[in-house]
Amino acid sequence: SVGLLGWLVASARGARAAAVLVATCGALGVATETIYLWDRMNTVFKFYLDMWLMLSVAAAVLAVPFVRASRPSWRPAWRAAAAALVACGLFTSVTGLVGFVREPK
Repeated sequence: SVGLLGWLVASARGARAAAVLVATCGALGVATETIYLWDRMNTVFKFYLDMWLMLSVAAAVLAVPFVRASRPSWRPAWRAAAAALVACGLFTSVTGLVGFVREPK
């Protein structure tokens, strides 16, 4: 797995922790696709949500040193990309909240 290889190669503690998260996600993905008790799709949806959350934390941990090591001329582009990602996340959160308020159960 890429996560296990990253854990072996990385020297920084944060990079090793992120590699462990990636390796855990890979193991969960393989286990979810091969082992299920009753309803496969229910198992896949529940575990994949946790896997995406762990991968997002790993990406955030790995992005900080990557951006710091980049050229100073690229920093405005990184800031614009981060702002676009935050805007997309806020858009989905706000539209989900609006849908929840409009359609009470």
